[in-house]
Amino acid sequence: MDHDQFQRIVRRASLAPSVHNTQPARWRLTDWTVEVWCDTRQTLAIGDPDGRDAALSCGAALEATVLAMQAEGIGVEVADLWGQGGDDALRPVAHIEMRGAAQADPLSAQLEQRFTHRGAFGAKHLRDWARGDMVLVTDTATKGWLALLNDQISLRTLREDAFRAELLDWMRLTSGHPLNGVDGMNAEALRMSPIVAKIAGQALGPWWPALDKLRLTSLLTSEAKATHTAAAIACFHRPTGESPVETGRAYLRLWLEATSRGMAGWPMAALADDPQSNAVICDRLGLRDDRRLVQVLRFGAPDAAAPNRARYGLDKLIL
Repeated sequence: MDHDQFQRIVRRASLAPSVHNTQPARWRLTDWTVEVWCDTRQTLAIGDPDGRDAALSCGAALEATVLAMQAEGIGVEVADLWGQGGDDALRPVAHIEMRGAAQADPLSAQLEQRFTHRGAFGAKHLRDWARGDMVLVTDTATKGWLALLNDQISLRTLREDAFRAELLDWMRLTSGHPLNGVDGMNAEALRMSPIVAKIAGQALGPWWPALDKLRLTSLLTSEAKATHTAAAIACFHRPTGESPVETGRAYLRLWLEATSRGMAGWPMAALADDPQSNAVICDRLGLRDDRRLVQVLRFGAPDAAAPNRARYGLDKLIL
């Protein structure tokens, strides 16, 4: 693999989703191996203290790397290294050995098309989409129940000062922010006008205690209206005890399958992250004890075009 080819692969692989768009995945090329690493300085100390979301993000980047390599005609063999741990800055995710030739996976073509969409969705009929690791909720009653639960749990989580401060730290709410268009969640991706973004920064920051005392924060944080417009809500579950890197690989494939069906999505992360809501959802959906609810996403046909992608340059991504 020459340097230009490696750069093309990394550029495509970096399009994978990551929690809060922290982009913790890093890449290194050796003679016969592409190494994927996790930059532990790009993780969430409050929102992801055990690093599981970072591992899932890196697993998604790993699968995107595999897809990009196969699209270049390169066969691969993957070794998951997450269980080996790492140092204070870098943790090994996987080694990808180059093994002969390969044909492109059709999902590779969706890497550039996939995007998150926080707004409302247009009409979209889902047909013939099923996975063994997904419960697809399409009925109005259960969607409404999940929408209400998501608003309740999200508000409760945002009432934790440390979590809210960390979230704000990853939001790029003004065009003048030095990292706007590079990482984190900017106003365009959050579907906020400049005025709304400015208000959001204050509402989640210094105004929050007063607004919460007046019981106005639920009006500011509710996403039920957008959730109700979703064609479906995907409850993604995987085997208990599975490597989070393997989980991340499956997670990307689920999202790319949705993309191939003309859908964008938005993670309703609080539902899976909160132990109480996670357990309640598993019970309602009939998930067995040997399955773990990993993520809940609303999917549908977006009512707007994809925002510009905020991504690091190759000089930061390649070790």
